[in-house]
Amino acid sequence: VEEKAVGHCISTKAVGSNARQDITSLYKHPEGSPEERKAVLTAIQYGGVKPGSVVAPEPSPPEPRDRREAPAERPELNPGQDVQVAIEAQDGVVMGSDMSVRVVLKNNSREQRSVALVVRVAAMYYTGVCRNNFKEMCQDVALAPGEAKPVGMVIKYAEYQNELVDQGAMMLTVSGQVQQTNQTLAKQFSCRVRTPDLLIKVSGEALVGKQIIAEIIFTNPLNQILHNGEFHVEGPGLQRPKVVNVGNVGPLKTVSITEKFTPNRPGPRQFIASFACNELTSVHGVTDVVVSNA
Repeated sequence: VEEKAVGHCISTKAVGSNARQDITSLYKHPEGSPEERKAVLTAIQYGGVKPGSVVAPEPSPPEPRDRREAPAERPELNPGQDVQVAIEAQDGVVMGSDMSVRVVLKNNSREQRSVALVVRVAAMYYTGVCRNNFKEMCQDVALAPGEAKPVGMVIKYAEYQNELVDQGAMMLTVSGQVQQTNQTLAKQFSCRVRTPDLLIKVSGEALVGKQIIAEIIFTNPLNQILHNGEFHVEGPGLQRPKVVNVGNVGPLKTVSITEKFTPNRPGPRQFIASFACNELTSVHGVTDVVVSNA
């Protein structure tokens, strides 16, 4: 099990800006603190208990017959922890591109180590729940004393294009076992395939009651036709929600629409657009518009 893999970077939008504000400390105690350890033990104690069940306290260990004798310590099953694993992957790869993954194994001992390595890839929902693995690689890796060795893998677009859900996230899971010491390796890395951003160009002076023009531009990143494409545009104080159908978009082609709108309130505003089709979702664009009184 990989420790310290969850509970990082709990975020919210900062007040008055689009910056990220870290609020992790509001949801959990500092890692390793007595309060955090107590919370973990409580979760372990109650996590697998059905509602309505009574949780029995853990029994105390039997007292030694001779109080002068300390109870024998339990021997470690896997004393060797001298192989480290790290994952290097391209985060933010544009949809339609292949993704390169590197797993780096480091032998920190003075002896030879042999690792049975398994790398699995699965699409992940925004909740963190993963679908079934769609790609798996198994490889035996020999490490000389002190050696660091990379193991590469390429996730092709053809392999993940029909697997992605929600926000285009994937989970890479690496596991392995060291033959000489029985050390177990475990590591996870989440990454996201990025959809292209919409380009929004606003022309004209933004004044209350004066018409201005916005051009929304989308370029198909895929070498295939996108079917049933449509733009969604809106902007509080600028433009009521509107849907514009553009039909099919050819491979690697660019499509654009022009929207005219008249601001009715002064102040900082945002003009928001998105593009959706059968093959792509989560394509967004936003631009700030400061409206002045005429």
